[in-house]
Amino acid sequence: MSAKPPRSRRRRIFQSLLLPLSLIPLVGVVPLIAQAYTQFDRRHKSGPIAAPVVRFTPWENARYKPLPAHPEAVPVLTYHGINDKQDGYSVDQRTFAAQMALLRRMGFRSLSIAQYVRFLRGDRTGLPQRPVLITFDDGRLDSFRGADRVLQRYGFRATMFVIAGAISPDNPFYLSWKELRAMEDSGRWDLQEHAGKGHYLVNYDAAGDTGPFYAFRRYTRSAGIEPIADWEQRVVTDIFAGRAALAEHLPKFRPLTFAVPYGNYGQRATNDPRIPEIMRAFLQRQFEAVFVQKVGNQPRYTSQRSYRGEAVRFEVHTDTSVDDVYRWLRDEAPMTVGPPTPGA
Repeated sequence: MSAKPPRSRRRRIFQSLLLPLSLIPLVGVVPLIAQAYTQFDRRHKSGPIAAPVVRFTPWENARYKPLPAHPEAVPVLTYHGINDKQDGYSVDQRTFAAQMALLRRMGFRSLSIAQYVRFLRGDRTGLPQRPVLITFDDGRLDSFRGADRVLQRYGFRATMFVIAGAISPDNPFYLSWKELRAMEDSGRWDLQEHAGKGHYLVNYDAAGDTGPFYAFRRYTRSAGIEPIADWEQRVVTDIFAGRAALAEHLPKFRPLTFAVPYGNYGQRATNDPRIPEIMRAFLQRQFEAVFVQKVGNQPRYTSQRSYRGEAVRFEVHTDTSVDDVYRWLRDEAPMTVGPPTPGA
């Protein structure tokens, strides 16, 4: 018969057995702590950031004069995040403020999305001589925080294209429905659809290649390539679901325009040549303008030819300078006489 271990050793064994049990409450508490921190962080860091002061140099003041008025066409700018991350898509707030100051100095005045649609229909009543449409994609919190006070300073309005299916209390990257309603009420923001949940890439072949949700028939190893009828049901259902969510949560929402995720509904790249025609017909029935990326010799400013069709936007990225915006506005304007001077 074996002897009992000494009392001190028994105590250590007992304590070691209790240690895993003591960790069990922490396993449940840690997610709660993380969630509480996220909510605290959002409550105290979700308000708009004060607009920085912009002062142009004498050279910039001399360069950025008002361009000839082009009331028959509208330049459309699009932004994503407003932050300091240098991620390729985002713009820091100071650069954004300088670009807005540039627009104001050059005589541009912003349009609401309703004014833009009236312009496409041929109604120029009350429109400025130098109109511009300022847009943001995705419905990001940092876009609102960085842009709102800048827009207020320069008297501008913007349109936010929202991924309706991404809005969730657990996802602080995107604006909440409450915040979106407050944006509408401010008079500085219009809200339109960017997608239901379909703002992501899908596999479209056995090699694992990916493409935009709307532009490609999806491939799975279990079922292969989806039938064209299933693709159509998937994309149409997603757009209608996004529209329904926006209408449910935003009293002022009207489905006037649509910004296609990645700028591609199949007209730029697809794995089925039938997709662009089907999508184009569907989108033209549902929206009065559809924003896409530039293809070929498409004009950069939008005109009344874009009504019930495609409209192009100038995407502002991390490396887009104030002077880049100026040169685009100057060189892509309709009826520009002659090429710009090299290096100008």
